[in-house]
Amino acid sequence: MSSKKGPFIAKIILIAILYLLVVATVFQLLWNWLMPTIFGISTIHLGQSIGLLILGRLFFGKSARPNFSKLKKFGISSDTIEDDPNDAQREKWRNEWRKMCHKDDEDDKIL
Repeated sequence: MSSKKGPFIAKIILIAILYLLVVATVFQLLWNWLMPTIFGISTIHLGQSIGLLILGRLFFGKSARPNFSKLKKFGISSDTIEDDPNDAQREKWRNEWRKMCHKDDEDDKIL
C-alpha cells in the first residue's frame, strides 16, 4: 500500500510546483507590464515574484478569496414563524426602548 502513496505524493508535489510557477509567472508578467508604466517601479524576475507572492500570503493569510462556506442561507424557517412575538410583546418591547432611548417629558421642561 505504501508503494502506491509514493507516486501519488510525487504527483501532488509536482502539481503544486507547477501551479506556483504558473501563478508566479502570471504575477511577474502583470507586474512588469503595469508597475513600471504606472509607478515607475523597476521590473522583477521570477524569483522576486515568488517572494512577493509568499510575502502576500504572510500578510493576508491563507487565501485572498472570501470564504462563503460559513455564511448561512437567508430565509424564514418554521421555527422563526412560531417565535414571532404577539402585539402585546411588541408593545412592551417598544415601551422599554422608549424609556431607555428617549428623554422624559420632565427633562424637556427643564431645558
